[in-house]
Amino acid sequence: LPIVYIQPLLTNVCINSGNVNFYLGGASRVTNGVSWSIIPDGVTNGAVLTGYPSNAVVAVGGVATTYVVRATANENTNIYASAVLNVLKVDIVQTNQEGYVYCTNCVSFWLTADSYPNVTWSISPDLGTNGAQFASGQTWTGVGANTWQGTNVWVYAGPASNTYTVTAQAVGNTNCFDTATFEVFKPQFVDFNWLESTNEALHHTSLYQTNALVLRRADKFKVEAKLSNGYESASFDVWFQAVQDFDGSPTIKDVPEVIADLGATDWYCKLLSVSNNADQTKTVKMEINIPSTNCPIGEYQWQALVSPKAATNLVLDATNFPGQVIVLFNPWSANDSVYMADDDERAEYVMNIAGLLWHGELADKFTMSWDYEQFNTVSLGVLLSELSGQDAGKRVNSIFVSRHLSARVNCNDGGILWGLWPTNDVWPDGTNADYWAGSDEILAQYQSTGDPVKYGQCWVFAGLLTTMLRCSGIPARPITTYDSAHDTNGNQIVERRCDTNGVLDRSRSEKIWNFHVWCDAWMDRPDQTGQNGWQAVDATPQELSAGAFQCGPASHVAVRGNLGSDYDVAFVYAEVDADVEEWWDFPGGGEVLVDFWTAWVGHDISTKSVGANTTNDITSSYK
Repeated sequence: LPIVYIQPLLTNVCINSGNVNFYLGGASRVTNGVSWSIIPDGVTNGAVLTGYPSNAVVAVGGVATTYVVRATANENTNIYASAVLNVLKVDIVQTNQEGYVYCTNCVSFWLTADSYPNVTWSISPDLGTNGAQFASGQTWTGVGANTWQGTNVWVYAGPASNTYTVTAQAVGNTNCFDTATFEVFKPQFVDFNWLESTNEALHHTSLYQTNALVLRRADKFKVEAKLSNGYESASFDVWFQAVQDFDGSPTIKDVPEVIADLGATDWYCKLLSVSNNADQTKTVKMEINIPSTNCPIGEYQWQALVSPKAATNLVLDATNFPGQVIVLFNPWSANDSVYMADDDERAEYVMNIAGLLWHGELADKFTMSWDYEQFNTVSLGVLLSELSGQDAGKRVNSIFVSRHLSARVNCNDGGILWGLWPTNDVWPDGTNADYWAGSDEILAQYQSTGDPVKYGQCWVFAGLLTTMLRCSGIPARPITTYDSAHDTNGNQIVERRCDTNGVLDRSRSEKIWNFHVWCDAWMDRPDQTGQNGWQAVDATPQELSAGAFQCGPASHVAVRGNLGSDYDVAFVYAEVDADVEEWWDFPGGGEVLVDFWTAWVGHDISTKSVGANTTNDITSSYK
């Protein structure tokens, strides 16, 4: 043997992480032993040498490189032996952030194992069995011998663990490896705020007494969502669904996130801002557009959802609005069919909770107060219940809604109020129509019992219908016509029939009421050219219209011109402008016309003035 030698002569050593000890044993036949040295010097390379035992060296350090170790005889420096020592290391170098989100089109990330000539890779928990997957066609790929690239990482159903450990293992050396962890953040809703006070102030609905969020169509409203760490606006959409079940067939309206405003008739939402919170959550402020004339009024259940931008059909999380959303007509929006431009008129015909009804006779008029209370809990509840079963196609239309409510306010087709015109002032099992001074008590009784309330007459029907129309967002007012005709046969003539002595036979005669009260409702009439504006709507059950006791909406323009268009224009025309004929029985049989009047019917058509308790005579609007 040589005088000084090192065994083994060539050594490969793997260090994992941190320091590692390795040993080189030497042998010699020199008297004073050997000294050890390492090149490069461990002082600058992180490896140091200690004797262990007297003829061994221990390298402690964490630097992967090639070293030359020398054992030199202490008694003669020319007597030595050397060995080449390959200190190898598997070291995962992460080239970008360690946290990734569930999404498609994420930034690729790379994990590179440094130094060791060949490694294999693994991940725990296993992405293939754990609910976490890669986009179609993507996988972990090796680029070169020592690199692992992750591309388009996302999760369909949610992983068993959000934290993953990647291991690079030296081939042929199980003790040589390195690990890295990364966390996959799945954006989830932490909190949701529907900004009730803000939105109801913007939508002029703060007076409604309900826990629901009351909004108006043809306008936008704002919401705030707090999302967990991982949400990035560039990678995810926050969007919504509005779910309605008006007629027993639930319908879902998707409300997508968009960059720019769409049309007035579109459902959509826009991202306004994203702010970072101290707890690493993010607050997202959104603005949602409710469509105009194609949006049905009624109750909705709203849901907020978050999805990857490239896969919006994949819902990562969803949360319900904290309560019901009620959408009504919007007289403040020029895009709605009930738009009323004048602020004072809206204040009177939409927002005023009390008013006046005109009574009496042409020569002896008087007023009575009426409390509409259209914002009460009971008013809104009855409105929604009376719309129950009507599909979305009907609820979008102010024409249909006003007509439907005119039928539901009377009980002849199963509605709210029972009409009675007793001859002897007897009101069996009910209340005298003169008792009522507002809608709320009637509606509360109806809601409580489910039975028609007894009793009402024309002004009570008109007061109730005004409440229902204003509650829905349709501008409305009660109007009184003095000497109002009731044309039963549709010929626009009031026939008074008398016996041979000229005594009126009431059973065979059509009526002229000393006064009659119905409603005006304000809306567009796209079905009738040039007939936008005020429309007559009457809830008093007088004649069947299309099989129900309903009347209107008949536009003032059509009534004044006797145009005969929809709905019930001819009947309303007769109420305000019918001719009157008086027929006497002829002694020998038959009848003879004995008198004729053209100006008996329809005088002093009156309603409350805007902003004042005075008379607004609107006769010229009707005739």
